[in-house]
Amino acid sequence: MVKRSKPAKPKKELPSLFEGTREGRFLCEVLDAMRKTYETRDFSGLMAMIEQIQEYANRMESGLSKTRYSAFDAYDALNRNKDTDPKKAIRLAMEALQGRWPALKDRS
Repeated sequence: MVKRSKPAKPKKELPSLFEGTREGRFLCEVLDAMRKTYETRDFSGLMAMIEQIQEYANRMESGLSKTRYSAFDAYDALNRNKDTDPKKAIRLAMEALQGRWPALKDRS
């Protein structure tokens, strides 16, 4: 008598946590993927997502710092030259801001 093995049950496909992964993924998309890991209790990609969120946070802090320094430079340029030559003060302030927002070059 030949012993038959039971057919294997088809494995339930879980949605890939990295489906649609791309370099320009938004922070909210990474957080949604982290929520999926909790729902499915599949924490295999959790460390990579934590690193990705850390990278995004570092970039945001760096951008805020650059913006703050550009604003300080513009403020200083306005205050130093406002009494002597207002046009020069505005021009220097615009130059300080152009480093952070190059689109301002068209307006000067």
